[in-house]
Amino acid sequence: MISLAQVKSYLGVEHSDDDQMLSDAIDLVARAVSDYTGLKLESESLIEFYDGGVLNLVLSARPVATVTEVADMAGDTPSILDSSEYDISEGAGLLFRLDGGRWSDGRKRWRVTYSAGFDEVTLVTPASLSLAMLTWIADIYASRHDALGESAGGVQLTRKSGMPERVKSLLSRYRRI
Repeated sequence: MISLAQVKSYLGVEHSDDDQMLSDAIDLVARAVSDYTGLKLESESLIEFYDGGVLNLVLSARPVATVTEVADMAGDTPSILDSSEYDISEGAGLLFRLDGGRWSDGRKRWRVTYSAGFDEVTLVTPASLSLAMLTWIADIYASRHDALGESAGGVQLTRKSGMPERVKSLLSRYRRI
């Protein structure tokens, strides 16, 4: 995620008159970028259940920072897999068995506890993702007086300020298709 200080530096803004508007723009752009790419821009801990019978468990959130636990829920008591039995493709959010086999069949058989998102320690926000957000915020800031209306905080996505094509181009590599 990008900070107000990063945005102000990128824009060359030295005053604080527009801090609230820029903060609102950061929140709005971050939500839109997260929706568009499917990426978690801030770290979050999750517990999810997955059906078996597949080669890969496709985790709903990405990028995956850490997998804390994988449990087989088939019996009366969950059976915890040793971490040497599986691995994760962090960016894709794919959990796979190291023996090359399928995850045992069963509805909601696998419980996965993990954290996803950029925490700036385990996973740092890629420069191209930050640039996409900064570019869009710069467009919003440049057209702040041309807004067709206002929403909470004075920032609104309109047909003039929707996601620019150059921002979509920067983000295209992060989309899960």
